[in-house]
Amino acid sequence: MEERRLRRADVLNIVQGLDFFGGEDCWLTSGAALVLYGVKESTRDVDLVCTKELADRLEQRGLPFQRKGLDNTRVFAVNRWVEVLEDWDTEEVVEVEGLRAASLPSVRKQKEALGREKDWADIALIDAFLGWKGSMIRLETSRLVLRDYTPADEEDYYQLKSDEGAMSRYQRDIMVHSRKEAHADFARVLADARKPDRSFYFFRVEERESGRQLGSAGYTVTDRTPAGKLVHAGYFYFPEFWGRGYGTEAMGEVLRFAFEEDGVYRVSTGCLAENKGSERIMQKCGMIKEAERPGWTWHEGEMKTRLEYRLLREEYESMRGRGSR
Repeated sequence: MEERRLRRADVLNIVQGLDFFGGEDCWLTSGAALVLYGVKESTRDVDLVCTKELADRLEQRGLPFQRKGLDNTRVFAVNRWVEVLEDWDTEEVVEVEGLRAASLPSVRKQKEALGREKDWADIALIDAFLGWKGSMIRLETSRLVLRDYTPADEEDYYQLKSDEGAMSRYQRDIMVHSRKEAHADFARVLADARKPDRSFYFFRVEERESGRQLGSAGYTVTDRTPAGKLVHAGYFYFPEFWGRGYGTEAMGEVLRFAFEEDGVYRVSTGCLAENKGSERIMQKCGMIKEAERPGWTWHEGEMKTRLEYRLLREEYESMRGRGSR
């Protein structure tokens, strides 16, 4: 029988079911940490590190252990999946998805000290992942952070793109309906972001202070010309964040990035005429209405009017020039 491999959701479920995990005296490391970060897709088991004080309490509880750790420290076998290593040197512990975990540089140093063949294979994965993360796009406004998705965002991605309020009225064509569908969609997003000729620039939009996900905004490259990229933009947010100016703030930063950093020549977008909130975002960002198409789109049982907006690089530069005077 093939050995079961643990994916991120499995690791989260297993760790969250441990009654001793959750304070500052225990954290994830090794393969489980790499899965949590998205360096690896799966692991065979869940390794945790604990302080000497927690190890004493686990021994008092009667958990079986062997003294096979570094410096003859205790290693507890909690169940078929989980081992807890006493006082394994960890330079830095950070929080990931609400769980404490050894930082990637710390995991790398631990694996370098072990020096087994499988550890060097993991080190190569860590180095490649950290190199990729160094090229990630991260944009900031006064209230928001717009950034590339990371593997740790998969559950948030699913929650947003399956949300009835955010997606079903005007974004049903890109809505997902299961975690399996979301996983495949998300994998394509991550893979595209690593390409030198990436075409998908939709960013996670989050509140700057809390890191809470609000929605997504960005664009898809539809063509590349000598004048620059041609892109189609869009945005969608949880309904609870509508009407607070987040959409305009995020789209304004998307346009700045597109024209000033990403070599875009033309941004196109549009909405149904009835979607007044979406149209206001386009107008407030200085986009120009170029078409009104009556009876253009079948929506909710009838043909509806669609509006098309654009912004060219020279129009953006002229608008920025007027605003700076």
